[in-house]
Amino acid sequence: MYNKHNVSNHNDTSDHSSPHHTALLTGNLCLLSASHNDWILDTGATDHISPYLSDFSEYRVVSHPDSFITMPDGSKTSVQHIGNVLLPNKILLKNVLHVPSFHFKLVSANKLCQDMQCHLIFSNNSCFIQDHSQKGPLNLLGKLHNGLYSVVQEASHSDLSPPHSQACFTTTHSDSAALLHMR
Repeated sequence: MYNKHNVSNHNDTSDHSSPHHTALLTGNLCLLSASHNDWILDTGATDHISPYLSDFSEYRVVSHPDSFITMPDGSKTSVQHIGNVLLPNKILLKNVLHVPSFHFKLVSANKLCQDMQCHLIFSNNSCFIQDHSQKGPLNLLGKLHNGLYSVVQEASHSDLSPPHSQACFTTTHSDSAALLHMR
């Protein structure tokens, strides 16, 4: 769980007056096969996380000593900064937690859907993103690699075609209870 108190701005003008944010990393993370530079799509994470401050386009310092996340093993680790990250595929992640002791970069599927008002569609080897109206194109977001969906750097034109079979899992910002039930 992540609690946010006394956050000071650095290169950020947005107002985040909510007294608390919570982040839970649930289950056992199987990230050993992931590269430390890959962004991993995670349907169980409540917040985006990066251990690298260099990923951030803007950030603010978290100054309260009780600002931490609870790891899957129950240990607690501190959050140093909160800010925005622009992914190589031009998707802006908002309110990303900078946690230097967490050694992987996570994209929260639920938070991405909330922030972008979009759908994520998972197939057997790819993840696609589509606007909430479902009228826009289906764009490749991630590819399955060693059991994890990694965000692609840039999709080639041939990668943008939707899967011919039915999606095995979809998520939107409004079905978080169903998402939790499906885990």
